[in-house]
Amino acid sequence: MNDSITQEEVQCFYQNLATQLELGDSLTYALSYLISQEYNHTFRSVLEEVAESVNYGQSLCDALTPHCSVFEPEYVDRIREGEENGTLMEALRDAGVQ
Repeated sequence: MNDSITQEEVQCFYQNLATQLELGDSLTYALSYLISQEYNHTFRSVLEEVAESVNYGQSLCDALTPHCSVFEPEYVDRIREGEENGTLMEALRDAGVQ
């Protein structure tokens, strides 16, 4: 099945990831949880690749970068800044209201 990925789905992902992290979940657990909740098969596949990269030690922004057709580089750069300066949740929230 080749579902297209909407901007709304990506925004929702960013918002939900921020929420999971704010609740105290680890990044790997939060990604796993969000993957289990994703109904769009194409987006789920992308998220599984992102999670695998994170599990192998990549930062979130580095895991998102190869999927620039889904995750806009401008917002990935904001996430990179958030990871570097300790404001990841704020960066995710900002990306979620693009």
